[in-house]
Amino acid sequence: MNKWYRSAPCKGALVVLEHIFAAVLVVSLFWLLSYPAANLDDVVFTKKEYEDSQTFETRFLSAANEVAWSQPLLKEFETDGAFDENKLVDLEAYNDKNIITGENQSGIAYHLGDLMKWGERGVVSEEDTRGNIVVCKREDGTYHYYYADEFRELVEKKEIQFSALLNDQLKEEWGIQDEEDVLNHLFAGAQSEMSRNMVDKDRKIIYTNCWIYDGVEMAEEYAPDGAENILEIVNNNPKWNGKLARVMEMLSYTVESISATVNECQNSAEVWSEGNTNFTYLIVDLESKTIYTNREAYQNFDSWKANVESITESGKYTVVTPKLADFKTNTGMSATTWKTIDGNLSSENHICVFAVDTKYPIQDSFYQEYQQYNRYTSLSSVVAVTMILGGIGFVVCLIWLTVIAGRNNREEGISLMFVDRIKTEIFLAIAGGVLVLALIASVAMVKEVVSVFDVQSMSSYLTYGESIAYSTLAMTVGITPYKLLFLTMAAVLDCAAGLFLWLGMARRIKARTLWENSLLKVLAEFTKLIFSHMNLIWKTVLAFGGFVLCQLLVILWYSSSYYMEGGFVFLLIFFVDLIMFVYLTYSAIGRERIKRGVETIAGGQVDFQIPLEGLKGEQLKVAQAINQIGDGLENAVEQSMKNERMKTDLITNVSHDIKTPLTSIINYVELLKRENFEDPKVQNYLKVLEEKSQRLKTLTEDVVEASKVSSGNIKLEMMNLNLVELINQTCAELEEKFEARNLTLLVKVPDEPVIINADGRRMWRVLANIFNNAAKYAMQGTRVYADLKRTGDEVGFTLKNISEQALNITADELTERFIRGDMSRSTEGSGLGLSIAKNLMELQGGSFELYLDGDLFKVVVRMKCVV
Repeated sequence: MNKWYRSAPCKGALVVLEHIFAAVLVVSLFWLLSYPAANLDDVVFTKKEYEDSQTFETRFLSAANEVAWSQPLLKEFETDGAFDENKLVDLEAYNDKNIITGENQSGIAYHLGDLMKWGERGVVSEEDTRGNIVVCKREDGTYHYYYADEFRELVEKKEIQFSALLNDQLKEEWGIQDEEDVLNHLFAGAQSEMSRNMVDKDRKIIYTNCWIYDGVEMAEEYAPDGAENILEIVNNNPKWNGKLARVMEMLSYTVESISATVNECQNSAEVWSEGNTNFTYLIVDLESKTIYTNREAYQNFDSWKANVESITESGKYTVVTPKLADFKTNTGMSATTWKTIDGNLSSENHICVFAVDTKYPIQDSFYQEYQQYNRYTSLSSVVAVTMILGGIGFVVCLIWLTVIAGRNNREEGISLMFVDRIKTEIFLAIAGGVLVLALIASVAMVKEVVSVFDVQSMSSYLTYGESIAYSTLAMTVGITPYKLLFLTMAAVLDCAAGLFLWLGMARRIKARTLWENSLLKVLAEFTKLIFSHMNLIWKTVLAFGGFVLCQLLVILWYSSSYYMEGGFVFLLIFFVDLIMFVYLTYSAIGRERIKRGVETIAGGQVDFQIPLEGLKGEQLKVAQAINQIGDGLENAVEQSMKNERMKTDLITNVSHDIKTPLTSIINYVELLKRENFEDPKVQNYLKVLEEKSQRLKTLTEDVVEASKVSSGNIKLEMMNLNLVELINQTCAELEEKFEARNLTLLVKVPDEPVIINADGRRMWRVLANIFNNAAKYAMQGTRVYADLKRTGDEVGFTLKNISEQALNITADELTERFIRGDMSRSTEGSGLGLSIAKNLMELQGGSFELYLDGDLFKVVVRMKCVV
């Protein structure tokens, strides 16, 4: 039958369709994701109007939060409604409370204009100014700070001196000559003991220790209020004495924060100013009776209620009040969502009104997003359906290709390609590398397509209005033919690489070669081979390890002895490698010759002799031993075949020659019994003849049975048997024999069935032979114990009795043929019962064991249970 669905043309069509569906899926998905909307569901499925969409609500809330944060904050930088560069910024108040008081309350303050200029020029890092300040500690625990140049000048003028320079012993101990030596050590941060106990001109101690300041440090661009520099303040103001690090940290934070905050607030005010936006805001601070708004008509505080009503008459609006009960909005957002505005306001008693004129008379960010939203909405449903259909087609084709991978319509089974014969790990490396390269190339193509600003990564540097502008630019990018080509190429490239890997692995899994054809399996087998033959190859391993170690030592020695000539070392390494190569070559030749000889002898050519020329050492001894084994095998095979023929002929001839007259004897005994002789002697003779003939018949059958069992020339019919039932049946059939010899049989078996897999007739023969053996040779008047126990998945049957005759032989001898428990051979046994039982158990996958302890005779039979 022509199975067209897995033919080559069908596979080719599926591969082409798979790439087409992948391109459709990627292009459609990219088109949908290229719209920077807060919720694509509004655009694609629900078809909401822009003013009711989450996109609008998110933009509306963000604009309100920015205004609520920036406009009140901008007032702090103003005086009488204008930006005041001379306004004082107290460092402590700004750092602790983030407020601008306009006064120097803590003793350290800067003018707002200076901080702005300082921030625009950039804060100099501490690494650039490290070591510029010297700290000196007085005896009373206070500190005095010097700039490095100032400190050096005072030392050179000897207005302050190092006490160490006044002590000849210390000068000799530390190896210093003058002030320059001590200053060099001081500014290098070493031997601080030299700078202890500085004195003035009168040699009075003024500082107990001096060191270089190692905390946060800034290059001072502008002077603080009321002082020439920071050191003047920390030296003269007790509050800040000893706290230079704290002052520097506050200054660094204030410079960076003030500059960034002012710029953001001013940019925000420009974006949301009247005439530039459709967005209207009115923030009424009821405590300070202050109005924040971008409309000139709403500046009057007394008219704020009427202004609120006016704002809410058109477009979308929200009125945020201290109490949720007074909250009003005609958007879909809840009051709790708008409560985030409270965190941006300094006053708790306020009224905030925000509105957007939905007629969009001004072409601001709201207008541009409105236009873009409508354009996307008109096409989004078609693109979404196309994307879904492309995804379904992609999955269907992939499943189809996976199912028929490795199959064709000409033959059954798995047909592997040339690439499938490569080791699994190598294939994964190649296919994975191709896929990675394809992904890298596709990422580069997508980057070419997405050639817009990354708004998210720039959010910390942009105002909200600038972010809107960049988002608008992103929305207007669209999918041009040029970019469509790039996206299609990226999708096709990734799809091709992915199919190469996916289908290759599918074929290997189906053919079961994923592990079989792997390097890991080779490594595992090689490792197993090494450990299993370690006793044979340990010398080779040590020799090779020693060779490698010597080579490494030579290389290391050469690398350390740079004065040696390189040619000598390389010549030495080459000579050692050559010796090792010759040795391994001869060793490999010898091993191969021995291997072929062993394979030839194992194949049946036992007279084959391995050539000994060229073999040395252990290989020569092994080859000679194998040749001797071949000679011995040839003789042993010939002798074994001769013995086997003799044994077969003997058993065949004897059994045939005995059976013919034996049958006649038995028949004539039967005829004589019918004559009804009255003479007791004649009847006794007939009885003896009948017993002996039957015994001879049994012996003949046992001999033939033993021969068949030992040679394995029997056919087993395996089935599930209840061993408990079989034991009970055997005990019942042989009960009369045990009673005849006054033997008490004690049987202990489980109540539940014990199932084994065995030949029923042969298993009964095993049990019958065991019980018959006990009935024949156990001491009269004793007990015979039969016990069946199950341990896990194994069952064991034990039979124990006391022997009537002394057992002067071993347990192994008892299982040999024609060996009997009574050496006088006065009983009717043939000596084959236990031998037959043992062989039958081994043929059925079980075990047969005998134990002798004085006169105690014990048989143990074990087999696997069937669960």
